[in-house]
Amino acid sequence: VGLVLDSLKENARTLVAIGTYLIGKERIFHAIAKALDCKIFVETRKFRILNQLENDDLSKRLTKHPHETNVHVVGMGSITQPMLQAHVDKYALKYNKIIGIKPTGWTTPRSTSGSKHYSIESKSSNITIYGFPYSEHSSFDELKNFIQYIKPKRIIPTVNVGRADLRDKMNGYFQQWLST
Repeated sequence: VGLVLDSLKENARTLVAIGTYLIGKERIFHAIAKALDCKIFVETRKFRILNQLENDDLSKRLTKHPHETNVHVVGMGSITQPMLQAHVDKYALKYNKIIGIKPTGWTTPRSTSGSKHYSIESKSSNITIYGFPYSEHSSFDELKNFIQYIKPKRIIPTVNVGRADLRDKMNGYFQQWLST
C-alpha cells in the first residue's frame, strides 16, 4: 500500500493495475482502495464473483466502469510492459503513468538489506512493474517471519480453525511470534 501511495504522491496521474487470478489477491486491492478511499475497477465476471464473498466494504467499492477509479484489477498475465502500455494508452486523457502490481508466490525480493519487500521487475519511462512475494499458501516459517516483521495489530487465522483447541493453538503461535 505504501508503494502505491508514494507513486501517487509523485504523480497523481498514475494508474494502478493489480494482477490477479480468477479468485485470490482480494486483500491486496481492497487494502489499496481503502487507503485511497476509492473504487476498484473489475471486469463483469470478476464483479459477479467478488460480490459472492459477502464482504460489504469490498462490494461497495467495486465498479464495472474503468473511468471511475485509478485502481484497476487485471489478469496476472496482463502485468507485462506491452499490456500495461496498452492499458494506460486507453486512458491517456486521465493517466500518463501506470504501475503494475504482481503479487505472487513466485516472486522474491531482490534486496540484500532486507528493507525492500518487492522487486522492480521491469521499468520504463511511464511503466513500472513491481513483484511482491505474496501467497495465501505460505509455509509455517514464512508465516512466522512475515508476522514478526510486520507486527500486525490483529491476526485472523483461516486454517485449522474448525475446532476450539486448534484455534487456541494457532492463536498461541501468533501471540508467541508477536512477543519476540
